Amino acid sequence: MKNGIGDEIVFSTGYETWRIEAELKKSLAKKSGIEGDDLVKIIPGVTATYVEAQELSKIVADPDAKIIVSGQKYHVKRAAIAIRYFFKDVEIVKVSTKMERMLDPSWLKSVLCSSSLLNFIIYYL
Repeated sequence: MKNGIGDEIVFSTGYETWRIEAELKKSLAKKSGIEGDDLVKIIPGVTATYVEAQELSKIVADPDAKIIVSGQKYHVKRAAIAIRYFFKDVEIVKVSTKMERMLDPSWLKSVLCSSSLLNFIIYYL
């Protein structure tokens, strides 16, 4: 968004820790100069990739919107496949989102996936 490639950012958050994860992700966005409910949206309590994509389609009502997906290498391809059920133009973009594993409320997922990347960031133009 700082580089002008997106108008809004949608963070997905997982399981019962989603509120803590949402606050962390909003805080990270704010530190980057991106804040406000009109720019930063949250998908709460994701437990399945298809449901995540379905919830995104409720936030972004236009199926012709360009969706740019960024996330853990372990998850991002599967997420893009699911999102393609709802949107025509889906692109995977590599974005460095490294952070300390202990700060991520979904640290268990992170450990299981052998990654320290912040979980999904989805935004559109």
